[in-house]
Amino acid sequence: MARPTSVEDYARLRRRLKEELKTAERRDRDAEASRLRSELDIANDWYREDVERRSAGAFVSGIIATSLGGLSLLTGLGLQIATAATDASNADRDLTGALQVSADITLLSGVALLGAGIPLIVWGGERVMADQYEASETSSPHVPRMAVSVAAAGARFDATF
Repeated sequence: MARPTSVEDYARLRRRLKEELKTAERRDRDAEASRLRSELDIANDWYREDVERRSAGAFVSGIIATSLGGLSLLTGLGLQIATAATDASNADRDLTGALQVSADITLLSGVALLGAGIPLIVWGGERVMADQYEASETSSPHVPRMAVSVAAAGARFDATF
């Protein structure tokens, strides 16, 4: 079994091995099923070594932004209801206006967070070959790098042009 060179090749190999394993198990071919389980374990180990998310940071940030965006939308909806209730009860106009502004800002920030979070999840969560992505990331000599070290209590800025 040759080691795959792309995420798509891994998907095809793993799908094929799983299908062959199901077939071997249905036909009570224990020796073949054992061999296929072993090959599938090897392919899964290779996959964990060779394939990673494009950006785990972007993926996690997208999840956080989307969660906060959903909460902001719910909070904004609650503030809209509170605004309608104070307006209907002829409460202080300043209170109603302040609630309306708060509701609008909260709703808009919820939409913005959702609008930013969903693409971050999609882009950052995409599976790529680890070595190919690292090579493309470091191939440009014009990308400044910054390293922060707590032990040195400072920062070092390395730029190659």
